[in-house]
Amino acid sequence: MESTDNKSIKNIEIGKYYLIHDGSEKGHPGLVIWKDDDANLYFLIKFGSTGNDSNILLPHKLSKDVENNYVYKRPFLAKRKDIGKEWAFDYDINDEDKTLLNDIVNNNPTYSTNINRKNKRYFSLVIKRKQIKTVT
Repeated sequence: MESTDNKSIKNIEIGKYYLIHDGSEKGHPGLVIWKDDDANLYFLIKFGSTGNDSNILLPHKLSKDVENNYVYKRPFLAKRKDIGKEWAFDYDINDEDKTLLNDIVNNNPTYSTNINRKNKRYFSLVIKRKQIKTVT
């Protein structure tokens, strides 16, 4: 019998958008910047459609379906179970927006509730080794 769980996916790819289950009611779209499948860690930039102190209005729309697009000021470190199905909308990132996203990659991340101290320590080593690529 085939599983009807929309949350599980087989392969999370860098550069693709997925729905992030970060504790919010419906989740947020997120762009995968870095991943380590063996360590079960995924580093994403989180987007939203409503403004608050935690996010920045993007100068250009990412999709025609949303009035305003916001990007969170801090990236998000997650585990596989925090990442849902692939995001349905095809976002188009402008070059000016890429500069902003690359600045965000360098900020301290927020962590999923599933991230433990060992994961944080491992991720800090990844950052020190500069293994995280920028948004292209």
